[in-house]
Amino acid sequence: PAVILLHGGSGISTPQAHWIKTLNSIGLATFMVDSNWARRNCKKDKKNKSFKVGGPYCNGTHRGMLRIVDAYRALELLSKHPRIDSTRIGCLGTSLGGVGCLYQSVKRFQKMWGTPGLEVAAYVPVYSACNITFDHYEKISDQPIRIFYGELDEWSSPVPCEEYVNRLRKVGKDITITVYPGVHHNFDARGDA
Repeated sequence: PAVILLHGGSGISTPQAHWIKTLNSIGLATFMVDSNWARRNCKKDKKNKSFKVGGPYCNGTHRGMLRIVDAYRALELLSKHPRIDSTRIGCLGTSLGGVGCLYQSVKRFQKMWGTPGLEVAAYVPVYSACNITFDHYEKISDQPIRIFYGELDEWSSPVPCEEYVNRLRKVGKDITITVYPGVHHNFDARGDA
């Protein structure tokens, strides 16, 4: 089994190192995708001093949507690896990476950008914005989706995710959200992140 990891806007940083170490310790291979590469016209945001690690800042440029395509390409690559079971590849994304992980489940996007017959086994967006509504939003994967959020998230609110989960549960989808009380955005980072 393997997990595709999609980072947030600040690039590959503390939370990803934590997830890699944790997932590897329980026997899961990990594949970290760098979505902030320079040819995407991402630039450091000189006004935003909170991003001191990682590569260019792509939040304003792409809003996490290119991470959907990144996740599909990672899935396709991993599915061909001789030591990876292509039916046991999951996706875990934090913040903007969570956007990519969550909306990778949309059937329309799978048809546009995915590989026919290939899909992740589970979607795990962590403090991902859920405030985008697509046409035919209910046509998503039948694989489980588990969303994790901090109640006090200062970057986005868990409320749109709770509403999204409720709408999808009404049409029989396997989706849940866990909201941690008293917790902020980036809750899986250590120290003062």
